[in-house]
Amino acid sequence: MFVRSLFIVLQFVYFFQAKELPEFFQNYRCSLTKDFRNCFIEKGNKVIPVIAKGDPELHIPKMIPLELKHLQLVETPTLNLHLSDIKIYGLDEMKIRDVRLFKNYGGFSAMLEGKNLTIEGQYSVNGKILVLPIKGNGPFSLYLKNGLYKAIVTAEAYEKNGKKYFRSTGDKLEYSVENITFDLDNLFDGNKQLGDEMNRFLNENWDLLLTDFGPGIAKIVSSMHRKMFDAFTSEYAIYEIFLE
Repeated sequence: MFVRSLFIVLQFVYFFQAKELPEFFQNYRCSLTKDFRNCFIEKGNKVIPVIAKGDPELHIPKMIPLELKHLQLVETPTLNLHLSDIKIYGLDEMKIRDVRLFKNYGGFSAMLEGKNLTIEGQYSVNGKILVLPIKGNGPFSLYLKNGLYKAIVTAEAYEKNGKKYFRSTGDKLEYSVENITFDLDNLFDGNKQLGDEMNRFLNENWDLLLTDFGPGIAKIVSSMHRKMFDAFTSEYAIYEIFLE
């Protein structure tokens, strides 16, 4: 879910340069020259706090905080974990650290840093995590410290109505965090001792949990991101996206 939020930030930073946008946003477009990387990092970091406020006219959701109704995080024979009423804080403080364009409009990669991301909401869980049984429902919070998120999208150019457009051909997400802190209330029907022990277990093994659940989450998020990418690039020709 935090990765999905990252993609929303990245997507609008990357494609806000489209036609019929307010003059303010037009000032943040970059040329496809050797200075593109520096331009994109500088202007992108300036515009993130602005787009994080949201703009219904531009179909940009409010991200202070970003709100998600629900997310089926895990659904396997051994574990069911569902999240709802989700709020994600800290997206407006994310920073672009690197961006690369592939040759011949072959796609791009972008690295973003999020020092402090907090996720709050309601959870419902039943099954086993690693080797321990877990059951409960109630409020939860997650704190992600010093995260790096690299989005990679491959693409190709095609012609439509005499103009060149992008379309995606693949996607990938790489990420790392220094630490994740879990806090799940009302585990085991409110048994405080068992709940405290489970939270301690989760916090001691956060890296194993990320290894187990991360790839599946990344696959779902990448699929969402690819749909967003294609929605934007099918509407705006390449020359409309970048500053001439």
